[in-house]
Amino acid sequence: MNKTRLDALVKQIKNANLGGLLICPSEELLFLSGYTPAMCMRFQGLFLCADGRYFYVCNMLYKGEVENGYKGNVKVFAWQDGE
Repeated sequence: MNKTRLDALVKQIKNANLGGLLICPSEELLFLSGYTPAMCMRFQGLFLCADGRYFYVCNMLYKGEVENGYKGNVKVFAWQDGE
């Protein structure tokens, strides 16, 4: 994760009086974090909170890929189909 870019975005989130921001797989996510998973039909994305916390949510099928991509620098929460 690019700490400088994350901090700048958190500042913008606070200035806009938002609680957080969701960034889905995209060029923007790649720019911010250095990694973006492959797009799929299942919901996934990086949640960046106004207090500076961040975590990734994805389907259980992609959890290993995301954890490897972020090299353990992001907490990953996974859900299963039907939940």
